[in-house]
Amino acid sequence: MRVRLSRAEGAPPIYSQVASLLRQGVRNGELAPGAKLPKELDLARSLGVSRIPVRHALAILEREGLVRRHHGRGTFIADDAHKSEVLQLTGIVGWSTAVGTDHRLISVSDVAPHGEPARFFDPPRGEKLTCFVRSRVRDGTPFNYIVNYLPLSVAQRMRHHDFRAQTMVDVLWKRLRISLGKVRQVIEASTADPVLARRLATRVGAPVLYVETRIWRKSGAPLMFSQAYYRGDRSSYSIEVPG
Repeated sequence: MRVRLSRAEGAPPIYSQVASLLRQGVRNGELAPGAKLPKELDLARSLGVSRIPVRHALAILEREGLVRRHHGRGTFIADDAHKSEVLQLTGIVGWSTAVGTDHRLISVSDVAPHGEPARFFDPPRGEKLTCFVRSRVRDGTPFNYIVNYLPLSVAQRMRHHDFRAQTMVDVLWKRLRISLGKVRQVIEASTADPVLARRLATRVGAPVLYVETRIWRKSGAPLMFSQAYYRGDRSSYSIEVPG
């Protein structure tokens, strides 16, 4: 396995890069289910790193269910690795908290609306919206990057700790008791530009799943506009239509 890992400023941690490399090996068929991985020391030497980040990466993949360790026998790619390697997004994206992820609230600010948020809310002249910038992280690596816009009157009722184990929708519906009405989502395949690549700890041009969500109150008034970006190598979206 001859690759160069990035040590540039702002690059993901080495252990995260090793874990991503092994995930990619499963995805492209280079590492088949049941295949035995090289010993930690051999893998570290082939990657030009120390044994510690390799051990950390394997521990992450074991928690994800991607690899299985057997004492005295070695480390093997799990038989169901193709099912375990990504976080599944189902139904209305963003309405459930991704299992195994931690919440990070990056910033909260009151902003003058422009672009799509302005067209959605159509606020009176000079009225601002509250912008929440958030991310969910798994094993030190961002899984998504989310920007939510809400009316000031709604945002002022929220608390930072609300989001630790809840989605924005949970907070609106369950804690603030706001009756939700129509929901519209647009899901697109995209790629990471330099800014987004840094925010998601991935490479420029990497696949990204973009999800734009509009939510109205039961009364028909606009309630929330959000833009979410999911790493394409760590997520998949599935939907089932009843027969």
